Amino acid sequence: MVRAREKRPASEPVPVTEEVCELHFGCSMLRRTRLVLKGRSRPMMRCSLGYAVRTEEDKRRCLAVEGPSECWHLTATKRPGV
Repeated sequence: MVRAREKRPASEPVPVTEEVCELHFGCSMLRRTRLVLKGRSRPMMRCSLGYAVRTEEDKRRCLAVEGPSECWHLTATKRPGV
């Protein structure tokens, strides 16, 4: 059974709630791709900045940051006093 959608006048704006603004997608440089070896395809993640994303932990770290300016690879390679 299909429910009828509630209709609003075209001039009425869509109500904005705080929950809508809380979306988090991770780093924009993280891309899903497929690796094809010997006729077999497997999904993998790649970094458009060129950093290695080898493990699930690396993927979770990339998804935890807001963008390339907060890249965990950059903060991990910074040495104190340099």
